Amino acid sequence: VLLVLLVVLPQLEPVFAEAGNRLPLPTRIAFGASSFIRQFWWGLAVAAGVLSLAAHRLLQDPGFCARRDAWLLRLPVLSLAVRRIEAARFSRVLGTLLTGGMTLAPALMLARPVLSNRVVVDAFERVISTVREGGGLAAPLAKAKIFPELAIQMIRIGESAGRLEPMLLRLADLLDSEVQRTIDRALALMVPVLTIGLGAMVAG
Repeated sequence: VLLVLLVVLPQLEPVFAEAGNRLPLPTRIAFGASSFIRQFWWGLAVAAGVLSLAAHRLLQDPGFCARRDAWLLRLPVLSLAVRRIEAARFSRVLGTLLTGGMTLAPALMLARPVLSNRVVVDAFERVISTVREGGGLAAPLAKAKIFPELAIQMIRIGESAGRLEPMLLRLADLLDSEVQRTIDRALALMVPVLTIGLGAMVAG
């Protein structure tokens, strides 16, 4: 789009100069945008820098991050992907720690930093408190509703069979595969959509 606005349209301006206001509105808007960007590119660069700095500071604000993470967990498709990613990270680290001989409660404390969604982290704190009081892992995780149902079921089966460690590692592999398939499908859909959209914009 910038190539069209900064290179192509300036070469066409002399051709349409005599038409003036008789040009269609979209054409006049395109030429106006081209002229504006060429004249005030420095202002746009400064504005982009200010917006980037403001966005960076906003992302450091705990309150904003908490609202953003809560919003992500309410989106229909993205919510499941986020929960799968968090569950996969948690399962792999916890399974590795338990395999190394660590008990459950300390292992949960060490696995907590791999969780990035603040809503999930807050709910996970309650899970750790319940486990410290002597409960199992599957029940408080199911009550917290932060992980996919598949993760809860596999953790419950692992606890019942006394094979929680290998079940957690198997769960991590399974969830990673699910996330990768979701990303591949999203990218496969995104490419034609972007191509058609960009082509329509340039053609228009």
